[in-house]
Amino acid sequence: MASHKFLQLRDFTGGVKPNATYFVDRIKYDGVKGTPYMFEEFLPSILLTTDSGDYYLEQTNINLLSKNFEILDKRQAFTFDNNQILLIDFKLKNRTSVKVRYISMLNEYVEILFDDDIKLLLAYDLEIKEPDYRPDLNIGSKLTTYNKEKFYYIWNGKTEFSPINNKRDAKKYLKENYPNKNVKMMLKPHSFKTQSDLIKLVEDINSL
Repeated sequence: MASHKFLQLRDFTGGVKPNATYFVDRIKYDGVKGTPYMFEEFLPSILLTTDSGDYYLEQTNINLLSKNFEILDKRQAFTFDNNQILLIDFKLKNRTSVKVRYISMLNEYVEILFDDDIKLLLAYDLEIKEPDYRPDLNIGSKLTTYNKEKFYYIWNGKTEFSPINNKRDAKKYLKENYPNKNVKMMLKPHSFKTQSDLIKLVEDINSL
């Protein structure tokens, strides 16, 4: 990590907004099942910013509810100006890396699953289910529940986003963008049952 600067909040005058009352050093909440965060725990990350800064951070996460990148520092939480962020490289415990960036046109933080001329993005839709407990019948849940649903997009790196969650989406995208190709043959090897299969499809598209 020697090549990366450690974050000093003064480095981002006007960019980091103190938000210490939002949460402290925990990701679980009383009366809540699940989490509004992209990751189950706060993770180390390398932050690339528009000022050409390259910073190593100890505890970070993406809040899918507020759509903010959040930093924990001495039991206080700070949010960051999304427009100052170029890329966040999260470091998972199994030594893998997850690259995340903010897409202003979607108003979402997304994972970059495949990065070439044509990119594969993973976005999350956060569904909030309110408590529905009925004490008279003793049924339902007393907890607010956060459910994360995955959505995949093909992105040309500019303004075009196309959903690619199933074979129908892929067929539509290929017919519109590659009308001279044999779409049926292109889709034949792909089951659309796994994320790795979607990555392979986008890899094949980049080779066209």
